[in-house]
Amino acid sequence: MLAATEKALEAEMNRLKLAVKTLQGEEKSEEIYIGSYLLARLEELGVTSMFGVPGDFNLGF
Repeated sequence: MLAATEKALEAEMNRLKLAVKTLQGEEKSEEIYIGSYLLARLEELGVTSMFGVPGDFNLGF
């Protein structure tokens, strides 16, 4: 079972590395804010609900 998990993680890492290389190769790609990236990534992962505290008082910076 551990080998299957390791293989799944390795496959996901390879997929993400390819995605990063693709993004780096694009010329004059538009800037994306971290919040927009996180929401897009969560959507890709199938997240349909999110809970949190509204406002910025909970941020550490």
